[in-house]
Amino acid sequence: MRYPNDQSIADSARLLSRELKRLAKEHPRRGVALVTHSLGGLVARAVIEDAGLDPGNVRQLIMVAPPNHGSALARFGFALDLWEHAADGLRNKDVRRLYDLVEDGMSEAAGDLVPGSALLRELNARPRNPRVRYAVFLGTDGPLREKDLDPLRQAFTKAGPRSRWVRLFGPRVDEWLADLDEVVEGRGDGAVAVNRGRLEGVDDTMMLKFCHWGVLGETREAGMERLHQEILKRLDAGR
Repeated sequence: MRYPNDQSIADSARLLSRELKRLAKEHPRRGVALVTHSLGGLVARAVIEDAGLDPGNVRQLIMVAPPNHGSALARFGFALDLWEHAADGLRNKDVRRLYDLVEDGMSEAAGDLVPGSALLRELNARPRNPRVRYAVFLGTDGPLREKDLDPLRQAFTKAGPRSRWVRLFGPRVDEWLADLDEVVEGRGDGAVAVNRGRLEGVDDTMMLKFCHWGVLGETREAGMERLHQEILKRLDAGR
């Protein structure tokens, strides 16, 4: 199911709920397995963990790269001009990749995806749906190494006098830049950090070497093939 990527998670959840309820009416004996990517995992949870939206026909929820506790990159959605300042004097390839992650990947419902947002606090306070079998897959193929972030942080500091956002948020920008596990190899997939993708109450959680948007493409990389195999294994077990 596709949904507008510029609307709130709550609006997308109502849309998904309506479609699932229609399916339940047309096929009352059919169970549903939801396989989601990224923000789709939060949309699905917002449905099945809300008694008013839950259609009752979902049996499995398989989440790939879900930002269950948000993404640090969402904090920078309001300040893309920072990336333009930071690009000066840095390796353009690495900075361009980070810029693209923010501009193209995290623009959807960016306010909801900020760690600690009101929506995330409310969503994560709910219990898991006991009628649904959950699985979470998290990627570790982030584009940068920790040492690659040092010149980026330095560039942001130097950008202070030129950027109204740095002047406005001041020390908070330094705090945000200190925690960018999303883009660090071994700690995140380029958009979602492992530590922010985990979900309380879900034991079936697996970390694999894949990047956030590589999931959507054609690839024969070992990590992606393993991901496909693990998803199919769970779908087969849930029949």
